[in-house]
Amino acid sequence: MENEVPISAVNVCMDSEEQPNENHDFKRYKLSQVLSSFEQKLREKGTCFVNDARLTLFPWTQALVSVEENLNHTRLAFKEMEETLKTENRNMCEMLANEICLRNQREQEFREKESMLEETKKTLEKEKISRNNAEEELEEAKSVSMLMKIEMCEAKRKLRETEGLLDKLSQSLAEEERLRTGMEEELKQETLSCAELKKRLEIERLTNQSYQEVVRTKEEAFKVQLLQLKQEQKQKTALERTLSRLETQMEVERNRLILNQTALSAAQEKLSEYERRQPGTIPRGEIALGEKILSRGDGGNVRKGTFGFLLPTYWILQPKDSQDLEKTVHLVELDRASGTQEYKNVQDRFRKTCPNQIVKIERVQNPALFGMYMIRKQKMDKAKGSNELWLFHGTAATMYGNGVYFAEDASYSAQSKYSPADASGQRYMYLSRVLVGEFTLGKQGLLTPPAKNPNDLTDTYDSVVNKIPNPKIFVVFYDWQCYPEYLITFR
Repeated sequence: MENEVPISAVNVCMDSEEQPNENHDFKRYKLSQVLSSFEQKLREKGTCFVNDARLTLFPWTQALVSVEENLNHTRLAFKEMEETLKTENRNMCEMLANEICLRNQREQEFREKESMLEETKKTLEKEKISRNNAEEELEEAKSVSMLMKIEMCEAKRKLRETEGLLDKLSQSLAEEERLRTGMEEELKQETLSCAELKKRLEIERLTNQSYQEVVRTKEEAFKVQLLQLKQEQKQKTALERTLSRLETQMEVERNRLILNQTALSAAQEKLSEYERRQPGTIPRGEIALGEKILSRGDGGNVRKGTFGFLLPTYWILQPKDSQDLEKTVHLVELDRASGTQEYKNVQDRFRKTCPNQIVKIERVQNPALFGMYMIRKQKMDKAKGSNELWLFHGTAATMYGNGVYFAEDASYSAQSKYSPADASGQRYMYLSRVLVGEFTLGKQGLLTPPAKNPNDLTDTYDSVVNKIPNPKIFVVFYDWQCYPEYLITFR
């Protein structure tokens, strides 16, 4: 029938519009069902249309003229409803594109459209009542007219093949064909628009699936890379530990070499002192330990040793133990009464910030430890500058790392929690040489100096401090970066 299918399509659209809260995918599915139904009916009716048209089209022409007046109102209503549906379709497309950012506005629009649809529904119900009587008499005519409108493209092709037989019919229906052609073009455009919309929706769905697949692939690749990075970090940590262990072993070997060199230096100095006191000449064949000539004699040259450092000139010879070997550590008490410059320098540094009474000051003579310190100093001087400072040691806290703590002010190290008193009430503090080198701000829990560059863990700072600038507390992590020169006993 001519108007029955459009009314059904309108009702389907109205039903979909009356449910604004349903999923838009379901609405598109309903539209696609309507279009599929139209296409199926076109295919079913296309075969028999030409034969039926030859028999029925001419007699029905006069009937259609009278029916056309009754259908004009229906066509106008259909066109208005079609325009409304087009407008609603465009609004739906816009709402689909802006669903996330315009959700609140869309809900308000849905409520307004709902009221409009209610009014339209009432109007359509009235129109349906007025059309029921005419539809009973013109049911067959409406069916033929509907098929003619929807299937006109196919009919035109077939009618051209039988143009000779339908010449009179074409002349009488020229005006009707023109009107129908316009309606068919509109329906064709609407069909194409719906098909294009379905294609776009399918493309968007496939694109979304592809994007999700890409995201999952990237996530899996990221997990694999993260796992590889963790494994590489573990390997790097293991290598760093191995390197640290090897460096420790090298330092131990160096210390042994330094001890041997120190013993050799002491023996050489004693021999030189003995030969200097003895009359005669330096015999030929003495072992040359270096290239620098210290003195010349009748029989040869006395050369500087190759162990790379000299002990301080104000040190005295180390005493020997029961096995006739030099002691590793020897404490030499400085004479307060004589007022030597050495004693005065240490006393002035202490009393600059600390008023406590000094009981005594002792020089710590440890050639092995001093040799390790000097070798480290020479290495730092050559690389970047050792930045040697005289600092006090008495701290026991670990606020800036688990290293050896030194303070610039004696008053800080003199606190009872850092320098506790012994049974006799005496307290102790070291004045030390410290190679602070390049330093940075420390933090609790550090076991080694932090790296300057996270990508190069081998290039580290030499020490850490409590604040920058003007630090007052320094922390070093290796014993060979400090040498306790003086032990101060105070009350």
